[in-house]
Amino acid sequence: MDNRLSIKFESGLNEQTYKFRTSNELQGFSDVERLIDGEFLDKVQESFIHIEKAKNGVISRFYPKMREEFEEII
Repeated sequence: MDNRLSIKFESGLNEQTYKFRTSNELQGFSDVERLIDGEFLDKVQESFIHIEKAKNGVISRFYPKMREEFEEII
């Protein structure tokens, strides 16, 4: 793919794609497996949390909360 390797992560309806240029050290799947470590995965997970918060924020602004149409009963 144009001297690039792509790695896609999915969580629910969200996804993240990271692209890396190939090199002598990074040429295939086994190299990518060594590249993706726990620290990187933690950062990806943090990004998913921010993505979900941003998505929920825009949805709540786009779809105003339904107002209760019943009279208050005392």
